[in-house]
Amino acid sequence: MKYTFNSLLAAAALLWGCAGGKSTPSGTSPPPPPGHTLGTVTLAHAADGCPVLVALEPPGTPGFLMPVGLDERYRKDGLKLSFTYTLSRINSGGCAKGTPAVLDSIAVR
Repeated sequence: MKYTFNSLLAAAALLWGCAGGKSTPSGTSPPPPPGHTLGTVTLAHAADGCPVLVALEPPGTPGFLMPVGLDERYRKDGLKLSFTYTLSRINSGGCAKGTPAVLDSIAVR
């Protein structure tokens, strides 16, 4: 009997230890992978010649990126992304609000 009780106690301690990993509090996003930037897609500036922009989080310089060649599946207003980017020298057309950039390693968060 003593052997069974000790075995059950050890198994319970092992399971409790395994379940004690880090978790993300409800309502918050996990941090982005190292080197990634967070941003939210916005279509609100289309009238200003900027059909799709990504607002960087936290806001900084540049405040908005104008993604070059962004896949259609990411062109949804309010979509939150994690990505890496490289600034581009492409002509931004009539968009004066965003800085042209190529987004890579894109993940929806």
